Amino acid sequence: MLEVTEDLKWFGNFLRYGKQQFEKKEALEHGDFSAKIREMLEEHIDVTGLRTVIKLRSVVDDEFWDDFETGEKSEADLKEAAIRKTTELRKITEARIGENHHQYAKFSEKLRELIEKLDDTAMSWSEKLKAVEAYAKELEAEAKAFEGTGLSESAHAVLRVIEAVATDADDASRKQLAGDVEALYTSEEHAPKLWHTKEALRKTLRQQVRERAHELGFKHLKQLPVEIEEVAIKRYARGSHD
Repeated sequence: MLEVTEDLKWFGNFLRYGKQQFEKKEALEHGDFSAKIREMLEEHIDVTGLRTVIKLRSVVDDEFWDDFETGEKSEADLKEAAIRKTTELRKITEARIGENHHQYAKFSEKLRELIEKLDDTAMSWSEKLKAVEAYAKELEAEAKAFEGTGLSESAHAVLRVIEAVATDADDASRKQLAGDVEALYTSEEHAPKLWHTKEALRKTLRQQVRERAHELGFKHLKQLPVEIEEVAIKRYARGSHD
């Protein structure tokens, strides 16, 4: 049976190999998030190659949550499950930070802490698996945080940007602006198909966001429209056939 440190060496190699082979990209490339995780994992990496490839699943798959059922699992099975789920959650977290770093940036530190727990000899693998499950539930809770707010998922993503930038604004104004932004960027009149490919139109949309933010009493009027546009492109861009 491999020692805990060897498990983390394996895990580190898997992250690098899996990213490069399945996505054809350099592993861990998202700014500060990647730097933090890379720094921690590099401490454990001195072996070459990867002999085992694990099927990665997403939290939207029903089977994703099966690994968290401890049942009659041996310590070795619990260890494998904990490492596999953390690997899957690393990929999911990285993707979500890429979609909206304002919404998910806090999870980069939480993920680092989770990976460190895998190397904690004072914890059993059952306890580590529970910690992984708690992280997965927290990540999903953020994805579903829009439910019951009266905002769509996309408008709520915009709200998270507004909250991060306009820390001194009141909740009602933030929510109003998020809704107004969605109305603007989904409008055929103001944001027709392929709007995201036309710089002049994008500039006009940013100006409209700036004017509405000013009307609602927001500050940060230069930064806010730019940050909002970044998420708007990912959420509201429409092709010629949409």
